[in-house]
Amino acid sequence: MRSFGLRSALVAAVCVWLQSSFAAAGPVERLVDVNASPTDPKFVALGYDNGGGGLVYTRDQGATFELLPVSAISPTLKQRGSTAITGDGKTLMGFFTGLWIDDGKGCNWTQVPEFQDVWVSDLDAHPTDPMITFAITSTGGIGDEPPQNYLYQRNASGAWTKLGGAQDLLLTSVRATKLSSGIRIYESGFRTPPVSPDGGVADSISVIRHSDDLGANWTEHMFDDPMGGKSILIQAVDPTDPDRIVLSAVRVGSVAIMVSSNRGQNFQDFVKLTDFGGVSFEPGGAIWLGEPASVSDPSASRGLWHAPNAMTAPTKLGTYGVQCVHYQSPAGPLYACQAWSFGTVDMASAAFTERTSFKTMPKFVTCSGVDVAGESKTQLCKDYCGLGHFATAPVCCAYNDPSCGPTAAAEENMGIRPECPPDTPGGSPLAGATGGGIAGSGAGASAAGGSGAGSASPTPVAGAGAAAGANAGGARSSTPSAGTGATPPAKSSSGGCSCSSFAARDQSSAGWAAAALLAFTIVQRSQRRRSPRKLSTRAALSL
Repeated sequence: MRSFGLRSALVAAVCVWLQSSFAAAGPVERLVDVNASPTDPKFVALGYDNGGGGLVYTRDQGATFELLPVSAISPTLKQRGSTAITGDGKTLMGFFTGLWIDDGKGCNWTQVPEFQDVWVSDLDAHPTDPMITFAITSTGGIGDEPPQNYLYQRNASGAWTKLGGAQDLLLTSVRATKLSSGIRIYESGFRTPPVSPDGGVADSISVIRHSDDLGANWTEHMFDDPMGGKSILIQAVDPTDPDRIVLSAVRVGSVAIMVSSNRGQNFQDFVKLTDFGGVSFEPGGAIWLGEPASVSDPSASRGLWHAPNAMTAPTKLGTYGVQCVHYQSPAGPLYACQAWSFGTVDMASAAFTERTSFKTMPKFVTCSGVDVAGESKTQLCKDYCGLGHFATAPVCCAYNDPSCGPTAAAEENMGIRPECPPDTPGGSPLAGATGGGIAGSGAGASAAGGSGAGSASPTPVAGAGAAAGANAGGARSSTPSAGTGATPPAKSSSGGCSCSSFAARDQSSAGWAAAALLAFTIVQRSQRRRSPRKLSTRAALSL
């Protein structure tokens, strides 16, 4: 057996041991969008990314919240997709492999048969009939064949139909707006030219298009940003002018927000942001934009922007990072996300009032006869309830593994465990106790989240830093009312098995060092036993 095989096995074994022992995780979860019901102003679903992603539901305008990790929808899903709430209260979520729909309670998710094995890239509500929802697909062609994608409509009965014919481009966003008579549908997308005989591939062509007859005919404009912008997306349509659209384009080092007043024929820059954290119009045409805090550059611009209309340069009102923003028509409130906290914004002072946070998430969605906590355990124990994330959250009382839930929180907080109800796995003081989760139904579901009077506030996580984890948006706001969401969880973590990533972490145990030393010693001994022959160039490169 070659020493290379021994070395590889040892390194792999050490990394696997470290990963299982200290729950090496991905970037910190962050709230990124607000999906409001078109018929119930109290019903909102917040989308979050990283750690597999998922939804946070509130059905009482922010009084209470429930967590739904994406793995509780289906164990086959690994990341959250585009999301919309229908007029009859159902939640839709589009993925690379199709479209899923719930029963109106965040439970009993099923795949929509019309979208089997196709990517549903975006969803949008009808501007005047809340019982209608639009969807677009963005699946590539086979071989040299062009893509065949469609605009779909869901009616009040829940049936889906195609609108118009196949579209030979990849569709990236869809927005519907009302006209004086009828509606207009905008799409953004791009075409990838075929491979040339010499094997070269030209740049993709970005397009903006619109239809005033439900997809029967389209007017299309090519988009070419002179500043080299890519990833073109239509973000919003001005409710006071159906010809005016807001678009985002990713440039080197920034995101350009542009406005067109002639249906996409021409654009002008509106504002340049470090990153894009959402846009939302008020019914009268005033516009709000979010700019998240930069993970890599704490000094970069961040904030909440506002303009009286889309033709007037915006002004920064808040100096805290904003990951998502949504004006709840017709009369507010203005919602916003700060990395992992969600709340409302005073539209005069820009003061942020937190409604919920990943650090204080109380419970899972309650589904009769379903163990939501158990179905979510693999996803959450790797990230959300693991080291470097939000192990102190009451919802994590559903677990008590060595690197998950209150035990993980204690490891990060000098042995101090957050208090959990005694009838939950996290209520046991014994580390390492197994617990597949608490059933997500009846009293058990409430207990799993540690909600209500039985749950004490968890001890705050120690070791907060301005750059606590990738995508944390972790810089503390200079605005006093920025909200508690600006305080990051303890310690950074990164995905994958990289021994250097473990060495960079402030571990409370020296076990990883002992294991690494043991591996190093064994490898050194194996090298001494090797004959001192000269290696060939090929053999040397293989080491």
